[in-house]
Amino acid sequence: MSKYFGNPRMLSVQTSASGTPFVPLDERPCDRVTFYNGTGTGVSIQIDGVTVLIPASPVPVPIPVRGNANLFSVKRTDESATPVTLAYLTEDLLF
Repeated sequence: MSKYFGNPRMLSVQTSASGTPFVPLDERPCDRVTFYNGTGTGVSIQIDGVTVLIPASPVPVPIPVRGNANLFSVKRTDESATPVTLAYLTEDLLF
């Protein structure tokens, strides 16, 4: 059975100005978050204590989630103190 997503909302999050702490995404109920890393640098995504590297790439990275976008947190992989803005799309599972 195919899954269909809808109710898209494009958002963004800025990494920390100090470089090291993870910054949570906005509160947004959803079933999938798709990250678009056009920042020019690698970004680390953390959820439930697991960290995933998303390299600088125009390729979207969809990650299923049950609950809320704020379960994800982000930071620059190189921990630079120069903030970057990461775009992401939240969607709901329709059927």
